[in-house]
Amino acid sequence: MDDNGQDQPLEAIYRQYRQGLFSLAMAITSNAMQAEDAVHDAFTRMCRAGRFFPVAYVFAAVRNAARDQLRLRRNTSELNESIYDNQPTPERAVLTDETCQIVRQEIAALDDDQREVVVMKVYGELTFDQIAQTLGEPLQTVASRYRRAMQKLKEQLGTRV
Repeated sequence: MDDNGQDQPLEAIYRQYRQGLFSLAMAITSNAMQAEDAVHDAFTRMCRAGRFFPVAYVFAAVRNAARDQLRLRRNTSELNESIYDNQPTPERAVLTDETCQIVRQEIAALDDDQREVVVMKVYGELTFDQIAQTLGEPLQTVASRYRRAMQKLKEQLGTRV
């Protein structure tokens, strides 16, 4: 949804949220090709259905497509590809490569529900309301998962960094 809660054209959603959508699919599949396929499959289905969608619906469609990819091609390998944008932002540039790797490992170690919320909030730049709509969960549940995940990351990173 845009700031006014309106549906947006699919092309505009893709332009604004493509990294977050891919990051969510990567967080679920742990495989770049499967993540790309999931985003592609979701957008293909939505293109057939119509042109305007709420952002939360698009994230939910990609999430479901990623889970479908995971069911189709069970991947037992560890997360060895980055689910994060390789272009450093000024905030990320401050961190060393080693610290970035540690943070990625700790995010990957979160349980699935917490990892999805963190990826959608931090990398997808969704609001808690949009995440709740995407997951079909109550807003308080989503906020609690995020808070617990952040606390866990803080504790884990405090011992490693």
